[in-house]
Amino acid sequence: MEIEFVLGYLSNLFENQYCKFYILDTFSYRMSGLETLRFLQEDDSFFEKPRKTSEDKLRSVILEHRLEHSNVKHTFHPITECSNILGAVQRNVMEFEMDLIVLFMNSANRAYDHQISSILNKIRRCPIMVIPETMSLSRRNKFVFVSDFMNPVPQEELDYMLFLFGYMKLEFKILQIGQPCQISLHQEINHKTLHSKLSTISQSMVSIRNINSLDKIKEYGSGHTKSILCFLDEKPSVLRRLGVTKSFVNRLGPIDRIPIVTFHV
Repeated sequence: MEIEFVLGYLSNLFENQYCKFYILDTFSYRMSGLETLRFLQEDDSFFEKPRKTSEDKLRSVILEHRLEHSNVKHTFHPITECSNILGAVQRNVMEFEMDLIVLFMNSANRAYDHQISSILNKIRRCPIMVIPETMSLSRRNKFVFVSDFMNPVPQEELDYMLFLFGYMKLEFKILQIGQPCQISLHQEINHKTLHSKLSTISQSMVSIRNINSLDKIKEYGSGHTKSILCFLDEKPSVLRRLGVTKSFVNRLGPIDRIPIVTFHV
């Protein structure tokens, strides 16, 4: 089941950090035509049943997870809402000031489904991690930043990234999109600033590699399955939030067997 899979991965990834995990499950009352009239006549038990089913499911998942992954640093909080997933995520991210959104990706999909795509395009308050179903639960030892570095990485965002992942004793790498001969002085300054910061915490030398295209990024990810790919994406613009344009990560699509994280810069 996808919830257990994600919780198992996150518990291992953040095993040494104090964490509150909020597990969101949404439901709806779907009906049309004459069913709508019946809907208006239903008693309270009709409306409570979907909520209770959701609450029972989340309680069962949390109980089973605690039996298999005992960690006093981790607490789990179920959230059940009658809502669409995007609206529920937006509300709860604000209410609980969440540090990270984690989404599950079905391996059968070659592109992000509507729900994941909407969240990637419209949420900007915190980073987003996408975990594919085909990913193994083995430990990650490399954190790879991917960007064209047209924009500098703001110090606040960089500190936030290091707050989330810097304590894990990872190796940090940089993938710069573009041919070396085409990199401007402005881009070079931006990636060197990031390189300097990462060098203070990386477990080995921080390498910089150039990569030419989206296909090459996917190829790199599929060949480095013990890595986490971090995309430095622009903050969602008005056009993105309206659905007119898509984020770089949406255009790239999912990468098999490897988790990705997007930070907005």
